[in-house]
Formats: sequence, C-alpha cells, structure tokens
Amino acid sequence: MSAEITIHSSFTGGNIEITGTSGDDIFLRNQIRDTMEDWFYWAFCVEGAQGRTLTFHFDKKWIGYYGPAVSRDLNRWHWLGSADSSSASDSFSYTFAPEESRVYFAHDMLYHPARFEAFCKERGLRTEILCLSRGKRPVPFLSFGDGAETILLTARHHACEATGNYVLEGVVEELLERRLPGFRVVAVPFVDYDGVVCGDQGKSRAPWDHNRDYDSS
Repeated sequence: MSAEITIHSSFTGGNIEITGTSGDDIFLRNQIRDTMEDWFYWAFCVEGAQGRTLTFHFDKKWIGYYGPAVSRDLNRWHWLGSADSSSASDSFSYTFAPEESRVYFAHDMLYHPARFEAFCKERGLRTEILCLSRGKRPVPFLSFGDGAETILLTARHHACEATGNYVLEGVVEELLERRLPGFRVVAVPFVDYDGVVCGDQGKSRAPWDHNRDYDSS
C-alpha cells in the first residue's frame, strides 16, 4: 500500500484496528474495548487514496446487507451497496474518485453531537447541559413546551446504535410542527455521550450496560 495513504480512527466515533496490508488489500478488525461480548460497530477514515481501488477485509462478517455506509464529511451518508444483499459479509472494495482525498466508512450511518446541534440551530432551538459525563464532557439535552406533563425522548444507550438518533430527530421535528397542548418535551439524544464521542460499542459495557437501567428486574 502506498505510503501516502492513511487509515485511521482519529475522529468523533472512530473505531478500527489495522491488522495487516498486502498491496491494495487492507485487513481490519473492530475494537471491542470494554464491551463484554463481540459486537458489530466499526468506523474509519481513509485519506490520500485518490484514484485507487482498495479492498477492506474484516476478521468477521461485520458488514451489513447494504454494504458499508460512506461519507465525505461525517454528515451526509449513503450505502455503498453489497454484492450479496441477502447476507452480511466480511469485505468490500471501494474505488476512490480523483477528488476524494478523505472518505469515511462505517457499519452504519453515523450521527454525531455536531449534527444534533445543527438540527437544533436550524429550528431556533437551544440545547442545555444536562450534566457532565464521566469523561467531563457536557451532555446536551433539548426541551420545549410548557405543559404539566412531560414526554421524555432518549437515544444512544448503546453508543454505537446511531439509528435511534435519526428516529429521535424525526419525532422532535413532528412534535415541533404539531405541538401537544399540556406537554413539555425533553430529548436526551446521547445517553452514553462519552461512548458516542470515543467510538465505543457500548453494548454490554463493563461494568454496566446503560440500556439495562430500564430492566424491570
């Protein structure tokens, strides 16, 4: 592989480990970190591969039915597609266009705090600080409405599961357009905020999985 090509996880949500290279073949595995079981999440960036076709190989079938999610800016995403849409796979190839000096790949379409801030700003909403995370990061939340009853919306108890944020964004947008009299809406988009920023799996996290806070047992 050319020395000019860089593959890294140095961005919000990054998670990857390079285990080897052979020409245009890159061998990878995701970082489980403090998750107590294997889980699917990975996200990495490739820089300096303009005009090249690279094939990325994982040690397990961590690529979904639609192939990897691809982005140039960590905000707008599309599915690359898969040669076999009937099952998961362990590899994919990508041909970098001449202008693609930086491309992000991930298991799913990432959703980061910066996107939520932009979403709120576009709609004239102001986020507040709920608390400081264990990593001393300010955890954002949003509230609107002044009713006596409260609707609480939360997401990202498992840091890697970004789909919940897209759903939350859509629900908030609908509630803004169709206000419910008598209700206040509170949205906490990133419960495991540190995990979202650091690119952790978050599933079955040791010593405690945030999602289990709702276990009736």
